[in-house]
Amino acid sequence: MKPSRWINGIATAVLALWTAAIGSVPAVAAAAHRTAPAMASSKRSYSSAASQVGASTGHVTQDNDSVPVTGQSVGVIENLHMFSAQDGWAFAVANSGARLLRTVDGGKQWTVVSPLLAKSDVIVGRAFINSNAAWLAVQSQPVNFFAARPLRFLRTQNGGRTWQTVSSFTLPNGVPVQSVQFDLITPTAGFVMVQPQHGMGSEPGLLYAVSGAGKRFSLRSENLYAYAPAKASSLPNGGSIYFSSLRVGWLVAADCTTCTERLYETANGGKNWRRIPLPVPRSDRGRTPNLLSAPFSPVTGGALYLAAFMDGNIGLNSSALYRYDSATHRWLYDGVLPDNYGSLQMMASRPPYVDFTSAANGYVMGTNRLYETVNGGRNWSPVPGGPQKTTATADLQEIDFVSKQTGWILWNTHPANGKDVSLLYESVDGGHSWKLMLRTVPTAII
Repeated sequence: MKPSRWINGIATAVLALWTAAIGSVPAVAAAAHRTAPAMASSKRSYSSAASQVGASTGHVTQDNDSVPVTGQSVGVIENLHMFSAQDGWAFAVANSGARLLRTVDGGKQWTVVSPLLAKSDVIVGRAFINSNAAWLAVQSQPVNFFAARPLRFLRTQNGGRTWQTVSSFTLPNGVPVQSVQFDLITPTAGFVMVQPQHGMGSEPGLLYAVSGAGKRFSLRSENLYAYAPAKASSLPNGGSIYFSSLRVGWLVAADCTTCTERLYETANGGKNWRRIPLPVPRSDRGRTPNLLSAPFSPVTGGALYLAAFMDGNIGLNSSALYRYDSATHRWLYDGVLPDNYGSLQMMASRPPYVDFTSAANGYVMGTNRLYETVNGGRNWSPVPGGPQKTTATADLQEIDFVSKQTGWILWNTHPANGKDVSLLYESVDGGHSWKLMLRTVPTAII
């Protein structure tokens, strides 16, 4: 879940207003393995934020009446999630804002299925549950910084034709939200990690459990600022989450925006956390694994993986892969991913360059070559005829495979004048050949 430049621009403006209102705030800068600008606040205790309950408030009128869009009007695609060879979702941004898209023909045609939102509303989180169900987290971030800002959760169960606001509550002091990560165990139950705007010196977070058919959000643990008093129920830090059940889950978190990401585990639904050390290969002895995402699983489940780089090697060496052994309840070093990946960024979910379709089969897109594994990541082989980098300015946005045969690759290029172009390709033969499905026109997104 990579925050968009459109969202980041709004966050930067909000930061300036917050700084003027409360005084000194740590400077915000982009870090190599983090994604969004952040902001800090003065020291406060927010224990009163526990146990929020939101009620269903009916349906939101569908924006644009599910209008099909062409490559000229899609915008820049930042996130793709396909559920079958035909059905999937995308999140796109343009200078007019963000939009949710849906396809039912493998990516040839896309339909806008975003709910109707106010001009000051910002989509701060999204989750694609299946081919028909999706969630959005939305917060109003108006010019009047002191206005209360409820965080609203919207859900569709019919492919975006109608949306229902299932819960709404205000964070402590109406603080603006930087990002919301969903991790739902069922379509209506699970967890969300809310990270408010913050500075580089802290990584605050509030972990909520979702229940009651998606209407109840109960605060399980929190860490709003690095210097807040430690509590038994506090998060180590805000970060990225993955839960395998309503009790067992993992958190990848750091003490600050540029600090090393570490792994934590809970066995009681997020109330308490303990640090999990990861093994280091002999070649990297003395280094610390710096995680690149929360744990992620294959399309068919049955395995859990973690991607990391060894501290000091970012952008220079290959990523390491870890695999969870359910028999021993331990994370094992699985090997090194092939190739190099340039500037590695922390992601909420799986890194965009790796995808597994089963516990054995997976793909990795390197600098200019696709690799495949058939033994769970222990060995990798180049795929003959695999995709090539489209232009010198192209950035890999995502690979997304739904089976050993069928997958997509998304490139975003930067031709000129601050405008981007998205290029979406599909393969139906395991990555050996690719067909261009969609090319968008140059679009300014900030």
